[in-house]
Amino acid sequence: MHTHFEKDALSIAQFKSTSTALQDLNEMVEIVASPNPTKDIVTFQLELPEAMPHLSIQIYGLTGQLIEEIQLSNGLSSGPHQFKMNLSDLSSGLYVYKVSSNQRLLKTDYLTITN
Repeated sequence: MHTHFEKDALSIAQFKSTSTALQDLNEMVEIVASPNPTKDIVTFQLELPEAMPHLSIQIYGLTGQLIEEIQLSNGLSSGPHQFKMNLSDLSSGLYVYKVSSNQRLLKTDYLTITN
C-alpha cells in the first residue's frame, strides 16, 4: 500500500516522464512555414519522426480568434510532408500558427501577412 506522499511522488514522476516524452517529440518534429512573411500562399513543411493519425494546422489572430484551419485525419506516415494554405484574403498583420497532433501541441510560431 502506498502512502499519500508516495502516491504524490509517483504522480509527479509520471507527469515528468510524460512531459519529457512530449518535449522530446516536439524537438524531433521539424516544422517550417515559408515564406514568412507571405502575401498569399504559405507552405508548411513537416518532418515527422513517427506516424501521426491526426494533424491540424491552425491560424489565429492576435486576439485568439481562429481564422483558418486544416484538419488532416487520414493519418500521416513518418517522414516529410508539405501542405499549402491560401491566406490571400487575410489582412496584413501578425498571426499565430499552431500545429498539433491528437491534442499535442507540436509547434506554435508567428506568421506575417503582407498584402
